[in-house]
Amino acid sequence: MDLKSSRFFLSQPKTGLSDCRGFSLLVIVFLITSVAVMAVGGLSLIVKLRAVEKERLVPERLDTIRQALQWYYLSHHDLPLSTDRDTDLDYTVPTKDLNLPQKYRFDSKGQFIRYDCSQTNEGTVDIQGLTVQTVKVAAVLIARGPDGQISPGNLENPYADPGESSDDIVVAVSLRVEAIKIAGRAVAVLQMAARAYDDQFYNINNDGDTCYPIWSKDDMGTPDPSDDVYKTPLPIPFIDEDGYVPAEGGIGTNCVRYNQLTNDPDRGTASLDECSTAVTDIIDVFGLNSHRYAVDPWGNPYLWGSASEYGGHDILEEDDNIRNRRYWTFYSMGPDKIKDTRDDITPSTDRIDGYRSKPEIRLQNPDNNQCVQIVD
Repeated sequence: MDLKSSRFFLSQPKTGLSDCRGFSLLVIVFLITSVAVMAVGGLSLIVKLRAVEKERLVPERLDTIRQALQWYYLSHHDLPLSTDRDTDLDYTVPTKDLNLPQKYRFDSKGQFIRYDCSQTNEGTVDIQGLTVQTVKVAAVLIARGPDGQISPGNLENPYADPGESSDDIVVAVSLRVEAIKIAGRAVAVLQMAARAYDDQFYNINNDGDTCYPIWSKDDMGTPDPSDDVYKTPLPIPFIDEDGYVPAEGGIGTNCVRYNQLTNDPDRGTASLDECSTAVTDIIDVFGLNSHRYAVDPWGNPYLWGSASEYGGHDILEEDDNIRNRRYWTFYSMGPDKIKDTRDDITPSTDRIDGYRSKPEIRLQNPDNNQCVQIVD
């Protein structure tokens, strides 16, 4: 090869290398653009996923509030009011009373969760005062759906009309189980008080009556002064001499009496049976909380199962369980508010025994204030 041809070769344009550089630049621009698009799309996807996650957490948040309300009711026998009942539709969750973080006042979009509960005229919760899809409940929680609005059917009681479409999330707060527990505890406490009252009469000389025994060799004649044992006879107290009768006189409330009596009954249940205010009297005598023990969770007074209504007072059957379960117990009419139905709530503890064995020897007081022994 000569020099000229070599110079010619060296002077030729390097078209192949220039084309490669242009192609590489286009690839880089394309890659940067793709990465940017993917980044924007990924960010949008993350935002959407976070929104979906927040929406998924709303039912869980509502369920946590529901459980907190049920625990509150068990402890306080009432529900807290909404914190902002005067701010239009935003009846907000009372998180402070429920010991919940403030976030439980809001849904995933930062809007208030609506909370409503019904009250009686006395200012306590009416556990059957609201209706959610025809079911009677104590309270309701409502979170707005995707449209961000509470539907017209969820603005007031009744809530969640089955015939109306809505994207709201509605959670009913039923207190039926908690109310049954509360009523069960109340009748058990009242029953213990009734037992304590009854124990103040059986085998106790309430009126203080005594008599002097007749002592003689054959127990039928005059006292024998030659026998040192009988020289100074001691008075013998009369115990339960009046049998099954209401207590009279003494200290107490209305018809419930418990000491310094003018008679000597053997049962306290006799007074309760004759007493139309048995519950309130027991509450007063034993200093019980009238809010918890006078009226059951459904707004009805606790009742006393008297012997005249549910069985005799002195007959023991071979199987005492055949007696009505309300016999000589305090009980609640239950959720249906009707007495003598299957949902009546009676104490889980044993009722006051319908029969007690009599003393082997009863002492009756004849007119001459001398004792006569009566052996059963």
